[in-house]
Amino acid sequence: MANFSDEIKETLLNLGQSAEGAVARKPHSGFMPGDIVLFNYPPLSEQRMTLVVSNKRGSGIFISSRGNKLVSCFRLNDASSEILPIILQNLYKNRKKASYSGILKGLSALLGSRNYRTYKLNNMRHLYNVNLNMEII
Repeated sequence: MANFSDEIKETLLNLGQSAEGAVARKPHSGFMPGDIVLFNYPPLSEQRMTLVVSNKRGSGIFISSRGNKLVSCFRLNDASSEILPIILQNLYKNRKKASYSGILKGLSALLGSRNYRTYKLNNMRHLYNVNLNMEII
């Protein structure tokens, strides 16, 4: 099992989940809107917990004008323990609702406008998919 930051472990525990039971390795493909993904991204080595969203250019993964594969996400690391369950109940694995255009204003208000990011897929390291038991949340 991988080493997860104390912040990630605490977030999962607050959701009634454990890292051992909820987290599995993720291949560099198959990102879908509504997925919760953990990864490290340079230059910082901090673990990021993100909600993958679709945008007008693609469903999760899209190609930039420079030919890079990008993943569009909202960072969840800074979400409060009161707000995160609400976000997950509404958007986790909800392929239609987890759309940049449909949730931008709401999530920006809850998480802050700086938490929408696009990440270069090739730079994402130690990728893990979070599989939540929504009956617990």
